[in-house]
Amino acid sequence: MVRLLLAFSGFQLTFKSNARVGVQCTAQLNSESSKDADLNPYELIRPVFTKKFCAYRVENYWTYEICHGRYIRQFHEDPRSRQEGVAQEYYLGKFDLKQLDKLSKNYEENERGKKRPTVTVEDLTLPFIEVNFTDGSLCDLSSKKRFTRVLYVCLEEGNHDLYSIKETSTCEYEVVSFSPLLCKSSEFKLKTAVENEIKCYPMNAQTPAVPVGYELDRIQKEKEKEKEQLKSLKEEKNELGSIFEGKRISIETDSTGQGIRIKIVPESENKRAFTQIARQFLTGEYCLTGGSGWWKYEFCYGKKVDQYHEEKNGKKVSINLGNWDLKEHVKWLEANPSKRPKAGKTPKQVSHFYSYGEACDLTKKPRTVEVKLKCGSSANSESVTIYLMEPKTCEYVLGVESSIICELLSTVDENGLFVISPASDESSMSSSSSSLSSSAELFDDDESKD
Repeated sequence: MVRLLLAFSGFQLTFKSNARVGVQCTAQLNSESSKDADLNPYELIRPVFTKKFCAYRVENYWTYEICHGRYIRQFHEDPRSRQEGVAQEYYLGKFDLKQLDKLSKNYEENERGKKRPTVTVEDLTLPFIEVNFTDGSLCDLSSKKRFTRVLYVCLEEGNHDLYSIKETSTCEYEVVSFSPLLCKSSEFKLKTAVENEIKCYPMNAQTPAVPVGYELDRIQKEKEKEKEQLKSLKEEKNELGSIFEGKRISIETDSTGQGIRIKIVPESENKRAFTQIARQFLTGEYCLTGGSGWWKYEFCYGKKVDQYHEEKNGKKVSINLGNWDLKEHVKWLEANPSKRPKAGKTPKQVSHFYSYGEACDLTKKPRTVEVKLKCGSSANSESVTIYLMEPKTCEYVLGVESSIICELLSTVDENGLFVISPASDESSMSSSSSSLSSSAELFDDDESKD
């Protein structure tokens, strides 16, 4: 490696290598002007507030609308409804334009010159200004009105978009909006590396045009060597991975505590572990949890479906979406025969109906949920994919995908319930798992008595 000593003289740099070879370089060093950092950001965004510009974000069920300077709203339109207009809507906050004057004045008196708070967007740390939208629709869970913090960040290509929305605590939200108007201030503009062209010249005739150690062919050879080393590492990794592919392994330390032993778990042990998990799943002891975002979901087979959120202080907010009732499930199948498994075929998924959840404030009826149970692709029994949709107000569809379900699908009866036939070492699982199907026989007996 050649060590270079740098001496600055205006835009001229003088380099001397460890071989005392002199090279003189010149560069035009560019720096961004900070004179526009004095602009008041609240005055910069005022035009979009006064022009009543609105932006939208469409998600699976809800559509979100932000009308800058007026309100933020979430709503759902039922395409099957004959009536025009929205089926559900909540205001997440409102804004009085007079508040912008107060924010602008507060900036001049208390915030100017101070370091701006930042938010991470797509791995970028961006400074923002905060505008609070208050006095939204009343929240049933907290008995308070909904409230939203809107974080405005600079993006040259932005159009005052609603980039993201999340529920940070019960009925309190955070929105990130892209505004090109803020980019007029260097205080908010994304800092980018500026490339400056450097031109170098030998200081005398004896100095080589290319400094010793920087020959192009030598650099190229070093790069090729690095590529070969990387390729060799990848091949070793792939070879090791093929040995354990599709197998369950255990890793233990040896008696010295310094070495490790890698053991491939026999298929019989894998099956016993899977059988135990399946038994616990069918008895409702092993509940599947998942979901992303604010709400998480818990499905306990043959028992209930809940959606919940855990606050930072440990408090858990939970809403019951439905409970298992065999009679209600069979009635639902009779009303929806397409949901019943086809005789003689192993279904790809089955649907179970959970009813009599918590009362819905909008419909004044108990919540209900259709649980779609599907074979998951992962070999890991603990890997679960859960998603929730709300096609009609307080009537949900919960999708559950897990490898636990794969083998069970071949055992379903005419009502889509899992039935495990007795086996020597699995009798305990069989007796417990057959509880749902045996109760179907009781239901049939009850019907015959009527």
